[in-house]
Amino acid sequence: MDSSKKIFTSILHHSVAIILFILIPLFSALYLCHYLINLEAKESLQDTASEIKDTLKDIAIETNVDYFLLKEAREAWVTYNQKREKIDDFWNYYNNLCDYLKTKPDLYLFDTNGNLVTPEKYILKSRPLASKIWSSIDNTYEENCDIAIKYKKEFKSFLGNEFKLGKFLDNRDLLIPIIINAKTSYIFWKNSPQNPKEGILIIFWDIPSFNFRFKEIVKRYSSKLNALFSINNMGFIENLLDNKNISEKKADYAYILNETNKLT
Repeated sequence: MDSSKKIFTSILHHSVAIILFILIPLFSALYLCHYLINLEAKESLQDTASEIKDTLKDIAIETNVDYFLLKEAREAWVTYNQKREKIDDFWNYYNNLCDYLKTKPDLYLFDTNGNLVTPEKYILKSRPLASKIWSSIDNTYEENCDIAIKYKKEFKSFLGNEFKLGKFLDNRDLLIPIIINAKTSYIFWKNSPQNPKEGILIIFWDIPSFNFRFKEIVKRYSSKLNALFSINNMGFIENLLDNKNISEKKADYAYILNETNKLT
């Protein structure tokens, strides 16, 4: 009996030692490891979600029509400066731009003397009025007041009731909305700081659709998106924006932010 008691006591002592020095540390280590793995996974998920949110915000901003067309207009000016010595290459660029946008913006190009040099083969809505507007860039305030009064009806017929010559002159290198027959269009101009009479005036009569803009911006972000989503889940972004059905205003920053907040 004493022998059995000794054996039991020995086993108990060993069991306590095993529990204290092996099992408890082991379970503690396993729990800590599990906790750290979950914490790291959660932090990684939060980082990914945050990156997704930032990327979608950028897509929403660049999809906005003002941003999208302003980028194209400024690129036209940069391209002109790069190809001014090979002007045929610039007009090839313009042809490609029209093909890309699936619309035909008017592009009025003026030389260092302020003369319109857009080739005659390109049909423009009004060469005389565009030239008259361009001449105002180098005029005095009084001269421009006279032009604004004299050509008031012609300017409104050309660029709509919202067009103001003063506002036009104050918005160099910016996209200016104009409304013609309840339809929104945009006008852009930029001239050379060295030769103020030289520059471009672009009128985007037709606005590329949201669907087109969205797909082009997603293409631009494709490498980053591929890192965030598997190829089978690329449709997630399109579904999130619901680009086939949403109205233009739903592509703004607030809408995207609201939708992407669901990821966190």
